[in-house]
Amino acid sequence: MKIQTVQRGQGSCDHSALRLTVMALTASTLLFGSTLVQARSSAVDTLPQAMVDELIQLVNRAETERSADRRFIEDLRQFIDQHDRPWTRVVLSEQFADGNFTRAPAWQVIRGEFFVDRRYGLFSEAVRRPSSAQQQSNNSQSNRRDPGADLAAALIRSLLQQKLGSNQQSQQNTQQQKPAAVSDPRIETTITSGNAFSIDVDLSNVSDGASALLGLHAATGDDTGYQLVLTPGPRGAVELLRISSRGTTVVDSYRRGVEADQQGYHRLNWSRGRSGTMRVTHNGVEVLRTNDRGLVGGFKRLSIVNENGQLGVKKVELRSTP
Repeated sequence: MKIQTVQRGQGSCDHSALRLTVMALTASTLLFGSTLVQARSSAVDTLPQAMVDELIQLVNRAETERSADRRFIEDLRQFIDQHDRPWTRVVLSEQFADGNFTRAPAWQVIRGEFFVDRRYGLFSEAVRRPSSAQQQSNNSQSNRRDPGADLAAALIRSLLQQKLGSNQQSQQNTQQQKPAAVSDPRIETTITSGNAFSIDVDLSNVSDGASALLGLHAATGDDTGYQLVLTPGPRGAVELLRISSRGTTVVDSYRRGVEADQQGYHRLNWSRGRSGTMRVTHNGVEVLRTNDRGLVGGFKRLSIVNENGQLGVKKVELRSTP
């Protein structure tokens, strides 16, 4: 980290710049020593939160007084983002151990069906429903017709198919083979979370071809907020979406395969710092790190969506700033 200060005469400005420089050097030295000690472990290197909080105050003061170089302040803010863990308040802690998701806390089923399974936790399955075209076809076939009329109709269809050729027949087959509509189960709960948060989710079962969608929403009437999407498999992905009145935007994505751990779990941690830096780990490995300040307020709802398969949720724990 390159340290630069701006000489602005004597007084509090010089003192703030000097103290900020000393704190930055101390933090860097402490972190370096911690890295050496933990070189053989998989623990995440971080600083004591009290030191991070003091660094933030010093950076804010130095920026206001213009007592330190702007690039130095930007470097320090990036350094702080990597080690800031401000979420100390437990907003939600749910393991579905009581077998009841309708109270303490209360989850509301928006669509589909959910139940608590001893092995998988909160469980749901997306159910395929016949499309409107298939339903009409089934209804028409169920009606009784005169056998002679059916035979005549079959002969006419055969002659028409020979006339029109195989191209139209192929189009008819494609239309008949359209996939059935899927009802993706969705469940929500009310929360009170600040803009900075950390959420841990253990997915006990995500079937092949399915996706798990975890959302934090800023309002009660729409889906404005962020959504984390996990699609498992050798070609699986993790996507971070921002949802606003303008539509849905992919903030960042990871597309190098997403496999469960040895117990069959997908363990996710999704955090957002006070400056908008978001970080996502999957089974302890960082897969996303990005900064987005498109949404600056807090969050009022947490949603879980099972898209196109089976989904088990064993744990949901959300922490936020005080």
